[in-house]
Amino acid sequence: MIHSTLVELPRAVAPPTTNDFSAAIDETRSALGWTSTRIIGTGHQAALWHPGILAKFIAARAWANGARRSSPSKAVFIIADHDANDGGLIAWPSWTTTSNGTRSTLSKALARIAPDPRGLALAAIPAAMARTVETDPHAFVRMTDRLEAIHAAMHRHHHARSLAEQLFRTNIDLVAPALADTETIATSTLMNTSLGRAVVERAVSDPRALCTAWNQALSGATRIARPLPDDGRTLPFWVSKRDQPRRRAMVIDARAWLDTREDGLLLPSAILASGMMRFVCNEWIHGTGARDYENAGARFWRTWIGSAPREFATVTATMTLDIESPASTFQPRSEIDANRARMNPEELDGMDAVSARRALAESIATMTRKSSERRGAYQSLRREVSRSRDRHAQQLNEMHMDERARRIEAYSESLRVDRTWGAWLHEREQIDALGALLSERIESQITQQA
Repeated sequence: MIHSTLVELPRAVAPPTTNDFSAAIDETRSALGWTSTRIIGTGHQAALWHPGILAKFIAARAWANGARRSSPSKAVFIIADHDANDGGLIAWPSWTTTSNGTRSTLSKALARIAPDPRGLALAAIPAAMARTVETDPHAFVRMTDRLEAIHAAMHRHHHARSLAEQLFRTNIDLVAPALADTETIATSTLMNTSLGRAVVERAVSDPRALCTAWNQALSGATRIARPLPDDGRTLPFWVSKRDQPRRRAMVIDARAWLDTREDGLLLPSAILASGMMRFVCNEWIHGTGARDYENAGARFWRTWIGSAPREFATVTATMTLDIESPASTFQPRSEIDANRARMNPEELDGMDAVSARRALAESIATMTRKSSERRGAYQSLRREVSRSRDRHAQQLNEMHMDERARRIEAYSESLRVDRTWGAWLHEREQIDALGALLSERIESQITQQA
């Protein structure tokens, strides 16, 4: 079910950015065959995305198709293989049933279609043989066909250059096969371009200047990325090899990479990867989650090289699965919160008991601190609270069970309306409808810009 879409294109075509990397950017575009083409780019980590992420890729293709009427244009998809995300772990809603077979609440079922990266960048993990996932008889829909489709797609792409590419192409096959012929480039490949080398060369030539620009950009925004130690040795790149978890790169690593150009050894951080791609693309599409880190990225690039990448478009969508809402089975036996009742059991005895405890507490507050009188009164208060808990032990236990049932039901409802279930779980007709809606909105904004 489509609830909403967001499409915000830049108000005008941005002019080329001029900075210290301009020559390297031109060389990179030439090497990629993009010199005379308007490039509409977007990207994401490799996984089976939810529709909000998929919307960026649908929009990039639609934007390129619309822009082609005025100039040569094409969409390019970026595979963010520098990340160590667990893209091979998939999830779906599964029903918990009562003893008589009635559906009651939802839980999240998990299965693995690819190896756990265990801290390795996906660029450093080879494509995997397709794994068979057993079907779930309690899933919200019949899963057999969907799981078989995943297995078949993973098998088709088991010769991909990395697990990242395999997962990326598997996902496109499953939910948007019309996009399968779109050009792709991985962030690890971007590092081996003229721009990638220029960025690394500048970084090692003056690591302290880079560190200063980086940390100033992250001031007050450290949840976006980690600040660098002011040691003149640490860089915002990753070192990742096939047998080791990725780690933060040092200057010595970057210099060794410049000498050997080992593929996949030196990888950019998210801010660097996004910035470099936005420099080489004419237009870029992000989701709504990128604004904070791109603002930090813009501050970094302006401080470090004097200019930031061009303005980006924002595209997303909110879709939920068509899952029925089961009748509530939760019938609370008390209006008093279970945790509060345990801490204040006198509330179960009525207002007189509440007033008595409050009076005793106020009396204790007036007594001399650390005195025997105060200590004795406090111990008396604790004994009375303990006796009250004993008197109401059964009721407190029932309230605790009620609270647990309420939380399970609330969690179930949150799963039912969750927008982040994989697009592969949605009906193809719904995904096609999303594509048509996004294309229509893109076309409308292109027309307004003309």
